[in-house]
Amino acid sequence: MKNLLFSVFFLMLSSALWAFQPEMKTITLNDGEKVLTRLCLPEGPVKTIVFAIHGTGPNTYLNKRSGFNFYDVMAEGFCSQGVAFFSYNRRGVEVGDTAPRFDRIDSAKYAKYSPSTEAEDVERMVHVLKKDKRFKDCRIILYGMSEGTIIASMVAERK
Repeated sequence: MKNLLFSVFFLMLSSALWAFQPEMKTITLNDGEKVLTRLCLPEGPVKTIVFAIHGTGPNTYLNKRSGFNFYDVMAEGFCSQGVAFFSYNRRGVEVGDTAPRFDRIDSAKYAKYSPSTEAEDVERMVHVLKKDKRFKDCRIILYGMSEGTIIASMVAERK
């Protein structure tokens, strides 16, 4: 009985730890491919959205690793400061259950990935975000990691 009570208490506590509310959305890219995205919202109005752009390789909106989700940690940090955090599944990649990467890859869809298609995909996702009335006046910060820094530069240069 003690173990059950402890488990319930821990579950309730862990669900209250994150200072963000995630919204999931499927976005259709320019070529018709669909990707799942996650927007983590802080409490209160949103004036800035940090848009995480992946590094090289297959990545998901969680960037899940054993024991934690990397993007949950980032979302918590940004949202605790009143800044929203956006992440996405790269084309052809979904969240999976198998360590170490916790992803499932559709090889045919993933084969279409390149830095230039990723830049187009990011532009499309930013466009969809800006069409949402809640975010039309938001500042979008492109936050690239590794190869994502190059892609962020490509997107920023086009705007």
